[in-house]
Amino acid sequence: MEYTQFMNEVQRRLPANFPATAKVCIRAVFQTLHHRIGEGQAGQIETHLPQELKKDWEFPNPQEQAGEVFDRQQFLENVRQLAGLQDLTEAREAADVVFTVLKLAIPQADVHDTATELPPNLRHLWLDANA
Repeated sequence: MEYTQFMNEVQRRLPANFPATAKVCIRAVFQTLHHRIGEGQAGQIETHLPQELKKDWEFPNPQEQAGEVFDRQQFLENVRQLAGLQDLTEAREAADVVFTVLKLAIPQADVHDTATELPPNLRHLWLDANA
């Protein structure tokens, strides 16, 4: 999927007057997801991202590592903080939209492999994102 198409899809799917831009939501969800999955799967996803989004997938601090263990609540709290959202409901909306578009951009095998790396409650957030 091309950069413009990815951005437009995220923006189109976010609720009207959402308090964060598509770009901010993408960065927050990407970095949080990258933290949670192993580096091998993170690398697989990165290969399918448009060049302009790869920097949003990277960690802002090079000493951070992938594969950190945390659950759905912690995932959404991290998205909330990174995106400057007011509550976990907004973070859930942002995650759902970005997951939906990301799942359209990567092969089905990577959708499945990502799901297997997530704990059950976070896996449901990933799988329930509507394509």
